[in-house]
Amino acid sequence: MHPNVSTNEPIPESFEELQFFGGANYHRGIEWYSKRFTAAHVVFDKSATYFDNPSAAKQAFALVPNAKIVVILYDPTRRAYSCYTHHLDRWLELYPLSNLILIDGERLREEPATVLLELAENLGLPDFDFKNRIRFSASKGFFCQVSKEKTKCLGRGKGRAYPPMSPELWSRLNNIFLPDNTALHKFLVKKSLTCAKMVTSAVRRMTNNRPINMCREVLMAVAC
Repeated sequence: MHPNVSTNEPIPESFEELQFFGGANYHRGIEWYSKRFTAAHVVFDKSATYFDNPSAAKQAFALVPNAKIVVILYDPTRRAYSCYTHHLDRWLELYPLSNLILIDGERLREEPATVLLELAENLGLPDFDFKNRIRFSASKGFFCQVSKEKTKCLGRGKGRAYPPMSPELWSRLNNIFLPDNTALHKFLVKKSLTCAKMVTSAVRRMTNNRPINMCREVLMAVAC
């Protein structure tokens, strides 16, 4: 979307992702990896397999030690996914805190243009009018890219409608993920990192709103 940013060419056999670090394509080498991108001020590799892959952080640091690591935090109760703390620690054993950018996933969903503008600023990119390039799709239920006056959304697998979650299931999932949310909250406080709303809310909800140490009250930041 941003004219100074490019992502990789689609790789059909891996869901359009490179899945290079820690994946089956790593043996092809850095030259193969580099050729998957077009020249730009910032090149962006989004592969869902990197974050929790035990080899990805070491392999990435060996080849691109100055890379910025962008992590989007979502409520694991909604995503049925957790263990953020363990995986963040693995990446921060190699990359400095200044290379880590945390994004509140719920805020990204609700106000993507603002969050993307902040991300662009953190990456040293020129100003860009994201508001005129993003439009809410009522049929999808989320914001989509606007290209040549046409709305371009993600595939059919994204934005699917699910039945409402029962209060009983919601409570059960919150209990399941409480240890992970608590650990993540403590980790972010200790590192003086951004705290997504979902982390503080989840911990407060399951501790009967008892006072807790707060993360910084910003929703996206690069640690200084």
